[in-house]
Amino acid sequence: MGSTMLQRSRLGAGSMLAAGAVLPEGAEIPPGHLAAGVPAIVKKQLDGSSNNWVETSARHYQDRAVRYRAGLKPVSNS
Repeated sequence: MGSTMLQRSRLGAGSMLAAGAVLPEGAEIPPGHLAAGVPAIVKKQLDGSSNNWVETSARHYQDRAVRYRAGLKPVSNS
């Protein structure tokens, strides 16, 4: 939560950016790694239960986004 990715930065598939981290402009985090800090740097490769947690939490937030969008209602301009 609260991490920031600047322009042209890339977070590899299955990677995680820690809370409060700032991924600098043009930086790349390889797939399956944890990055943290300001500026964000790779801290470790994710494996086993960490990989499972990243996949599970990503699906959870994707599902929440779908439910949220489905519940949106137009606002009148009165």
